[in-house]
Amino acid sequence: MRDRATEVAAARQDLAEWDQQTVLSFEGLQKEGLSAFTELSAALGEVVPRHPRPARRDASRRGVMRG
Repeated sequence: MRDRATEVAAARQDLAEWDQQTVLSFEGLQKEGLSAFTELSAALGEVVPRHPRPARRDASRRGVMRG
């Protein structure tokens, strides 16, 4: 019975370590993803204006008929 208890304790320890590594890996991926997104946004911001002018409305959109 002692061997089984030792195996269970070791398995729980392994699982706890694996869980911690998974969390750290995920947090690292989040930071890398955010960094890549920030870089991409900055690059696109140089190409595409952040606040483009609204499209001009033509008379047909306002329901005004041209004669």
